Amino acid sequence: MVGWNSAKFNLNPTPENFLIGCGPYLVDGEDGSIYQIPGETFRESDWKAMFLAEFKGHVLPDELVDSTRLSLQTGGRVSAIRHLREVAPILNMAQANRYVQAIQRGERPPEELVLLTRQSDSCPPLPIQRITGPAI
Repeated sequence: MVGWNSAKFNLNPTPENFLIGCGPYLVDGEDGSIYQIPGETFRESDWKAMFLAEFKGHVLPDELVDSTRLSLQTGGRVSAIRHLREVAPILNMAQANRYVQAIQRGERPPEELVLLTRQSDSCPPLPIQRITGPAI
């Protein structure tokens, strides 16, 4: 992580001496790419998970998939569908059934159904931007 600011801010760290947009920057140790992480995203969001999902292809953990899987294991398919519809009432019966069937097969539920179950943020985090790279 690299950040920078004005010499004036370093001598007197008050808001009026603070330069906006000065990082932090992430230098990727694998390929040398440089990413700018908006300050608000860095402070208020799980920026590491955002970075890994967007730029490294990691699948983010999904608590609803995990809890539905547990409900399936302990109570069966009907119990899992009931649990899923209680938590995500936006899914109709056919969609909930497809979601649970995917979990039964050991697969991730279809992405269009996963997206339906997520609540949209009223103020989503600002995106991480690749400034340059990869260097290799």
